[in-house]
Amino acid sequence: MFPLEDRPNRIFNMSSNGFAVPEGENKDLVFDFIRYFMTSDAFITYLHAVPFHFCPTNRDVLKTDEYEDNEIVSQHLDFRDMIYEEHSNFRTVPQYQNPPFVGWYEILATKQVASKAISNSIEGRRTPQQAVNTAIDELNGMIGEYRNS
Repeated sequence: MFPLEDRPNRIFNMSSNGFAVPEGENKDLVFDFIRYFMTSDAFITYLHAVPFHFCPTNRDVLKTDEYEDNEIVSQHLDFRDMIYEEHSNFRTVPQYQNPPFVGWYEILATKQVASKAISNSIEGRRTPQQAVNTAIDELNGMIGEYRNS
């Protein structure tokens, strides 16, 4: 979790699926990359463009004041209502040959976008900015593929 500098009461909560922090001499670089990625303008734009890609597992959380007051959620209450009504149909990991919706687990775990970006940055093949830009390009391509399928 990372506190937001200009919003002290809010935090980023990252899934551990996409970010592994290995033991080793470059551990600080991993945290630098993750902080950079999670606060980059492109990632913030993505969060606003694809709201609710992570949903609470407890359905009742969707209707709490704290959840509704979130700056992204408050702009998409109609979508939040749809998730509330369809909550029992959501899966955290696709369990079907052709799941009813595309889960981010499928993209992040099978395509290794985040882990490749971190590795490229740590190993010096790309700067953090280049690694993030490459990951964004890959994710945008995958989103387009899934939307068209």
